[in-house]
Parts: sequence; structure tokens; C-alpha cells
Amino acid sequence: MSINPVRWQDIGFDGSPYYVHPISPDPDGNGMFVGRDAELARLKSQLRNTTLHPCIEGESGVGKTSLVAVAGYQLQKEFVRGVEVAPFALVRNPFQLTPETTSREFTSSVIRELAHAFNDHRHRIDSQRNPFPSVGELEAWVSRPVQSDDFQSVVRSWLSRAFPSNLGGGFICVLDNLELVRTSARARQVLEEMRDDALALPGVRWVLCGAKGVVEHGTSSSRLEGRLATPMKLRPLGMEKMPLLINRRISVFRRSTDAIAPVQEEGFSFLYKRLGHNLRAALNYAENFSVEMLVRNQVFADREKMFKLLKVWVGGQAREKIDVLSGHVSEGHWAILREAKRLEPERIYANMYLSFGFATAAKFRQYLRDLEAAALVTRASHEGDQRYNAYTITPKGALCLHELPGGAALD
Repeated sequence: MSINPVRWQDIGFDGSPYYVHPISPDPDGNGMFVGRDAELARLKSQLRNTTLHPCIEGESGVGKTSLVAVAGYQLQKEFVRGVEVAPFALVRNPFQLTPETTSREFTSSVIRELAHAFNDHRHRIDSQRNPFPSVGELEAWVSRPVQSDDFQSVVRSWLSRAFPSNLGGGFICVLDNLELVRTSARARQVLEEMRDDALALPGVRWVLCGAKGVVEHGTSSSRLEGRLATPMKLRPLGMEKMPLLINRRISVFRRSTDAIAPVQEEGFSFLYKRLGHNLRAALNYAENFSVEMLVRNQVFADREKMFKLLKVWVGGQAREKIDVLSGHVSEGHWAILREAKRLEPERIYANMYLSFGFATAAKFRQYLRDLEAAALVTRASHEGDQRYNAYTITPKGALCLHELPGGAALD
């Protein structure tokens, strides 16, 4: 029997179970967090037991920011319950760098956000042991239109008073998407400039997150020793985790026990595999499919029927992309992707040109640049030597590849 929905609420949900943003640091986010128990324990241990700032490296969409959100949430709750001695508080907005960001600009934005964090977390932490500035003192400084050196000195003094011990808790700040600075050389330069500034703020525990090798190479500097921990590698979740993951999400958003989600276990596992084990992409496609089914009035209680509709829809999405690319991507380009799928890990380097059937590295690099321009691969730059630029297949590339002749054999 079909339903006639207009919104998620009309089919028994508070919202989309497939929303693609990092999960939030709250009970719902904690409930949706699946499959990272070991990484979660390690991150919490690093925050508790060392002054080194943790670093997390993983491909875009693998769940780095969600891991930090849940770790921060759990540490906050454990302090309130008396399980955790040191007070931790997650700063609400992640920070980002660009190639043009200076250390001074970045520190200024951090100081402003920390002033708001004192106000956000006053009710949980402010005490004789961890004294926060008064409401009046906070309002007097935060309302100022210009961030002066005096303001920075005042916030630093607040941090020192509130968190007097190096291992006595602090504000957890996330430096996200470090790959936005484009090269690991630039990342290393900016981080070195921040070494004795933002990275040395008292009572602040940074967690650095990034993809494309930028974290590993960007933090490999003798000047950063004593500031940054060895990066934790976050790999894609295994296929076996998908049923529990999607059921947890459906459970959090379901408002009635008989509500039927458009994409369930088998459908979401199919998407995750088809999109190269990229969780963000799988959630994105699940949400887009669901909206399309709501518009068409095709949300059915029959799970098998919904799964068939999903597979037909995904095939159509892939064919549309292949048609658009037909004038720019040749069979030779697709052959590179097919061969890359057989590699472990699925990573291409320009110096592998002979194994891909190319006579010269220059010709092979041109094909790789074509694939990158088509968003079928993404590149991690190695400064100074193009031979070691690493290319990985994107979710779009994986989706199209499976729709082409012989794609099924790649599963």
C-alpha cells in the first residue's frame, strides 16, 4: 500500500535519517555512532592523558568529524556524571585553514570562538576549581567590535585560570579539512607558524583532521614534535557495519513504530558498496533517492520493491553521469580505473605508468589529470615530485565504473 507523503513527518519520521552532515555531539549523535569503538577509545585516551594534540587522517566522508564530536560529547557527559575528573568541553564550530590564512588571523578567530565557549559551557564547568569569567566580564569583552591584543590576553588568562593543569581538561577544538590548504608543504608551514600561538593556548586541546595525506606529511616536522601526536588513520567502515549503522539512524528519527524508511539495510549496503565505501556519499544518495520517491508518491511498505526501485534509480544516475562525460572520458580512461580497482589499496601513482600500459609517464599523467578534471579521481599532492602524487577513485568514479560493461565483475 502506498502512502501519500509531503514531508518526512508524514511518513512517520522527525527528519531524514540520511542527513549527510557530521553527527552532532548529543544523545542522538551518540546513538547513531557505530563501528569505531577502538578509535573512539584511543581518541578519548589521547585527550585525557597527553598534552599532544591528536591528529586524524582519512578520506573525505569517512567520519573524522563525527568521531571527534562523539568523543567530546562522551567526555562532557562523563565529567557531569563524575566519571571523568577533568572537565572537557567541545567548542561548537570546527575551524578551517585556507592557503591564504595567516597564523595571526587564525588565532584571532579562535580567541573569539573560545570566548563564546566560556559562555556556552559555564553551567557545566564553572566552579571554584575551574573558575570561569563572570557573565558581565564576558559580555563586556565579547561585545567589542575589534579583536585587540588586550582581548587575546584576557582570554588567555581566562583559559589559564579555568584549566590550570596541563592534563586538567580543556576546550576541544577541531581543525577540520586540513587538505583545503592544498599541499602538505603549506600545511606544515602554517602549523609551524601556529606552534607557539594557537597550538600553545592553555586549556585548549586541538584535534587536527584531514585527507589526502596532508595530515601525515603536514605534521611531519621536527618543529611540531612535542605539539602533535602521530596521526590516527581512519579507514572506511566494513560492509558488515552498514545494517547496524542505518538501523540506528532510522531508529533515532522514527516517530512511529510502523514508519517505513525508503532505504533500509539491504539498500544502504548496496549504496555503500557501489559508491566505493564512502559513507557520506551513501547517505547523500540515500537522501536524494528518498526525496525523489516522496515526490513520486512511491514510498512502499514492501522492502523488496523499494530495493528494486533504488537499484533502478542508481543505475539511471550512473548512466546520466557517463553520458555527460562521454565527450571527455575515453575507454582508455575507464581502463585505468578498472585496473586501479584491482589494486590494494586502490591508489594510482604517476610512476606506475608501465603497469597501466603507457610508454611514458607524461602521457599517463595527462590521463590522470583528465580523470581528476572529470571528478572520477582525487589527487593528494606530493610537493616537489609529481611521480608520487597519489590518485584515488571518487564515489562518482566508483558509481560510473560499476555501470559500465564488466562493472559487476569488480564487486
